[in-house]
Amino acid sequence: MKIRFKTRWIPIGILLALLGYAGLFFNNHLAYAGIAEKVTIQNGDTELSGVLVRPATPGPYPGVVLFHGAGSNHTYGKWYYRIHTNVYLRKGFAVLSYDKRGSGKSEIDYRTVTFQDLITDGIVAVNFLRSRSDIIPDQISLLGVSESGWFTPEIAARTGDIAFIVNRVSPPLPWMETVSYEFKTELVDEGYSDKEITEILQLQNRIWQFYIDAAADESVANGPERNAINAILADVLNRPGGKAIFEDALPDYHAKEYAARASKYSYDPYPFLDEIDTPMLYIMAGKDVNVPVDKSVTTLEQLKRELDKDITIIVYPEAGHYLYRWDWFPLEGIYVPGYLELIGSWATEHIE
Repeated sequence: MKIRFKTRWIPIGILLALLGYAGLFFNNHLAYAGIAEKVTIQNGDTELSGVLVRPATPGPYPGVVLFHGAGSNHTYGKWYYRIHTNVYLRKGFAVLSYDKRGSGKSEIDYRTVTFQDLITDGIVAVNFLRSRSDIIPDQISLLGVSESGWFTPEIAARTGDIAFIVNRVSPPLPWMETVSYEFKTELVDEGYSDKEITEILQLQNRIWQFYIDAAADESVANGPERNAINAILADVLNRPGGKAIFEDALPDYHAKEYAARASKYSYDPYPFLDEIDTPMLYIMAGKDVNVPVDKSVTTLEQLKRELDKDITIIVYPEAGHYLYRWDWFPLEGIYVPGYLELIGSWATEHIE
């Protein structure tokens, strides 16, 4: 007797398998593995919503503050914050994450947000943890991601007694040097010649320097340098593909927007890397097109060798900037194998 398999059950079976996988993934990575408490970070007149998640075991606990990547769309409930929160929760840490200024309910125009705004928000977050009786005040650590890894050393220098810093795909180099590299890789991919790339980068660096100078001296904003740059831009924008590279022209002077641009374009983390003695873990991606990995590793090795800094450098050679893995149904998570275990185990080794 033959048993006929009814093909209509195939999609139902696939659906059930997908639902089961989604449930396992949510339970393993996205559901907080601890006790979540909504909190508010108050920096002057600015309120930033956040969450402090504590292990279910009795405290007090060491703490970790999670910082943000570039851009304005960073609220504490994002899946990647939950994944990193759970890594540290399972190692006995309490974890604080909060909305980046200009994201969520902060009602701030992100175009006017300076690096110093983000740094002072981070300092307030560290001090918030230190004010709590369930947190060990001298065992607070920082996790910087991409952009925020530029200034975690400054936060450590200005707050003191930071237990460790983990910087993921974050450069130890000046902003302009790093973003020039990123810009160049894009131009190479687009097929521009070496001569064209040199001319474009020279103009781009001149524009960045203009914002820095104009923010420091308003008379520069409408002076001859502005006219000279706009004349070059007008010529470039008339060339094929020019509008894909540059803005139409330098925008009208706006003090807060120019200050925000200048704070980024002029930023250099090196003085703070020189100043602090905090243990640091730098995690790099070998195929990162945003960060010059070789130059970053050389700089960090120089800090270790010449200034006796406690820096661990890990490079995932086949990974891109986000450290994602592309396996089908990765129950271990969507990050490259070993990354999540690394940040958890390294953290426990660096807490007294």
